Amino acid sequence: MLSSIPDFKVRHHKIEHPEGKGHYSLVETDDFEYSNPIQKYSELFVMAEVAMLSDHIELRQLDPPIELLVKNAVNSWDKKYKEIMQLEVPDAFFELLNNPKKKEQLQLLKSAEITTWQFMSFIMKAYLNYGYTFSQYRASHHHKGLDESDIPRFIHKEDDDSIVKVGETKLTDGQLKQIVEHHKIIVSRFLDKGDDWHCFFHTLDSINGKENYQGGQPHMHYISSKWGIKRALVLEQLKSRNYSLPQLPHIHYGRENRE
Repeated sequence: MLSSIPDFKVRHHKIEHPEGKGHYSLVETDDFEYSNPIQKYSELFVMAEVAMLSDHIELRQLDPPIELLVKNAVNSWDKKYKEIMQLEVPDAFFELLNNPKKKEQLQLLKSAEITTWQFMSFIMKAYLNYGYTFSQYRASHHHKGLDESDIPRFIHKEDDDSIVKVGETKLTDGQLKQIVEHHKIIVSRFLDKGDDWHCFFHTLDSINGKENYQGGQPHMHYISSKWGIKRALVLEQLKSRNYSLPQLPHIHYGRENRE
C-alpha cells in the first residue's frame, strides 16, 4: 500500500494536437535496477492517475490544488494494489523461482500464459514472498540511415494511418510513417536475488501481436541464470537492435482494461 506522496521518478508530458484537437498525455520512467517493485509501480500508477485527473478537470475548467489530485491518485493506487495482490497467478511462474534446471523451466513455460495485472502481481509477490528485486530497462532503435536530428518532438500514427506530428522536421508524412513502423523497442524486466536472476522481455511488436507467431498472438520471452549466460551479456544483447540469444520460450500475454 501507499500512504503518502511518492518520490516521483516518473515524467508526464502533455503534447497539444497541432490542429487544436485536444492533446496527448505521455507518462514515462527511466530505467531502474534492483528496486522494490511496489514502490516503482506505485510511482508510475500515481503519476498516470494524476495526469488523467488533470486532463479531466481541465475540461471542466476547474483548478484544484495538485496535493488533492495526488491524494486521490494515492487512494486509487491503494485500492488497486489490494486488487492486484488478490489476483491468482499461474503456479508455473512461482515454480520458476524455485527451479534449478533450464530443462524444467522450459517445461513449465510450455503452455504458460499471463495477463498484464497478473504479471504485475507476480513481480510484487516475487519481491514480498521470495526476496527478488525488480529491474527494468528500455532499448529504443530507429532504422539505419536515419538522421535522428530530423525527427520531430512527437510523431503518432492514427488509426486511419494518418500522421500527427509536433515540432519541426523536413521529413514527409510517408517518411515519418516509416519511422513509426520501423521503430524497435525492447523492454526487459529482471527479477534478481543474489546470483539468481529471471528475465522476461518483449518487443513492441511481440506484445502487440505483430510478430509472425501463432497468427499474431501477443507474447513475451524468458531467460534465466540457469541458462549458463551472464546477466550482463543478456542485458547487453537486449539493449542492441538485433539481439542474439538462444531459442527462447514464448509466454502468451493478454491485456486487461486499466480499470
